[in-house]
Amino acid sequence: MVAVSDETSFVRGTGRRPDVLIPSPNFLLQLRTRLRNGDAVFAMVDRSPDHARALHFSTPHGRITIRDSMLRLAVRLDAPVLFTTCHAHAGEVVLRIEEVTAASGELHDVTAALVARIEADMGRVAAEA
Repeated sequence: MVAVSDETSFVRGTGRRPDVLIPSPNFLLQLRTRLRNGDAVFAMVDRSPDHARALHFSTPHGRITIRDSMLRLAVRLDAPVLFTTCHAHAGEVVLRIEEVTAASGELHDVTAALVARIEADMGRVAAEA
């Protein structure tokens, strides 16, 4: 299930549309249901830098802005948080999916671990360029 996506896109090679949750007033309720059912949810938390609940982090590679509402929900439901990245390198597409390992299950620690993972990936991609 994809939490944020272009609703007109197709899953490559299948001709099917992805199961997409479009932001709406009951978005987090729908997301909670999916997580409670054990569904995998892919979401872009590094969006909406002007949102009132956005968290801002400065890194050597630039500023990171995330909205933590989905992280809060994942932590509350004890759902694993995965870091996913995709980029081109040497003419190939590189996809990585890794669990975010935090010092504890507290939101602050999970958020810090995610930001550290994003920052490390930004540095790795910059070094490969």
